[in-house]
Amino acid sequence: MRQVIDCAVLWAPGQEGWVKDWMARREHALPRARLLSLPLAAQAPDGPAPDALWRLQQVLRRYDLAILPVAPEQLAWSRMALSAAEGMLPVPLLGLAHGLRAAAIQDLLGLGLSDFVRVELEGDDLGLRLACVARRKDALAAGALAGCDGAVRPATARSSLGNDAAGKSSPGWAPGLAEPDMPYALASRASLPSTEETLSFRAAKSRVVAAFEHDYLSRALRRSGGNIAMAARQASKHRRAFWGLMRKHRIDAAAFRTEGATVEDDELG
Repeated sequence: MRQVIDCAVLWAPGQEGWVKDWMARREHALPRARLLSLPLAAQAPDGPAPDALWRLQQVLRRYDLAILPVAPEQLAWSRMALSAAEGMLPVPLLGLAHGLRAAAIQDLLGLGLSDFVRVELEGDDLGLRLACVARRKDALAAGALAGCDGAVRPATARSSLGNDAAGKSSPGWAPGLAEPDMPYALASRASLPSTEETLSFRAAKSRVVAAFEHDYLSRALRRSGGNIAMAARQASKHRRAFWGLMRKHRIDAAAFRTEGATVEDDELG
């Protein structure tokens, strides 16, 4: 790694104030790190497009790590953006948490953040965290992130090609994954036994089904902001059956709720 770490700070419209203030206060306190502003263009009425992170793959290759500022008002977008870019960014992603609860941070870590820091962290402690996260770039570069050939692309990127192009097969698109924010095939493949592990067909199938169910439920709850009733409706399942699967996989809806969300519709009585 180079002596100086280049950190891309990916701020979105509406974050200019507190993000630029955070950068200015730490600019001279990090002699071995450069905080470089990389604004995300507003492509949707309420902010950047859900595939904004995914589209930065080539740009991010020149950095050692990327910092993603997240406040409660950007939480929903951050979840979608991380889901769309899952496993495809060439640099580790460090979350800069501003006013987030622990459950929300844990959810973002599960979606692809390599680590997180709170806005209060500074000085040598912050510099050490940046250095530790930046070291993970080599591991990412050695994986499927380099080139991304054969990877599943986000639905929003696909739809931007137009209806005709979206309906045709193209290299890198997995048949049957019309909604790449639900990479069930990837979750299933990751749950299969390794070559050193021997499982019966039935046991291997159970493991794959369990991985699918957990992934499906988590993504449904993420889209609904942790509202169980809404997630169940979208999944075309009875609310009690959906809740039963959540209990089976020990999934807590609270981890997916945005700040201030209510649970009125989730009563199962």
